[in-house]
Amino acid sequence: MDELVKVGFIRRIHALKGQVVISSLTDFPEERFAPGSVLLLQGKNGVSREIEVEFCSEYKDGFLIKFCDVDSAEQANQLRGLYLCIQNAERLELEENEFYADELIGMEVFDSSENRLGTVSELIQSPAHPILELSSGEAIPFVREFVQSIDRTARKLKIHKRNYAD
Repeated sequence: MDELVKVGFIRRIHALKGQVVISSLTDFPEERFAPGSVLLLQGKNGVSREIEVEFCSEYKDGFLIKFCDVDSAEQANQLRGLYLCIQNAERLELEENEFYADELIGMEVFDSSENRLGTVSELIQSPAHPILELSSGEAIPFVREFVQSIDRTARKLKIHKRNYAD
C-alpha cells in the first residue's frame, strides 16, 4: 500500500447526529474535506476503513464534518482519536520550488562545500519564515537566500553556509 499522509485528526463528537470536530493537518482543507471526498481512517493499528464526507464547515479552530453512514453520537464517538488520511499519490501537485513539510523531514543537509551538517528534524513555522531545525541543533531559515538546492530523489538539501543570525 502507498504511504499514507495524515490530513486531519478527529478530536471529538458534536451534537447527537454523528458529526465530529476535526483538526486540519492539510493546507488544502477545502479540497480534502469537500462533500464526496473519500478519506482513510487510521488508528494505532493502521487503516480501518474508507469513509466519505457528507458535509463540512469551518468550526471554531477546526472543521465540523458529517460522514456518510455515521448517524449517531455512538457511531461518531468510535471515530474519536483517529486520523483522516489520503494516499501519498493523491497529494495535490505543488508549484516548482514548493515542498510539503514532511518531505523535508529526514533529508540530509550539506553546505556548498559538501560538508554534512545533519538531517532535517523539524520544520518550524515562525512569523517571518519557516526554519529548518537540524539533528545537530542548528537552525537554518528556509528561504531562497540560504537554500541552494533540494534534491527530492536523493533526499538531499544543500545550503549556503552563512551566519543565519544576521
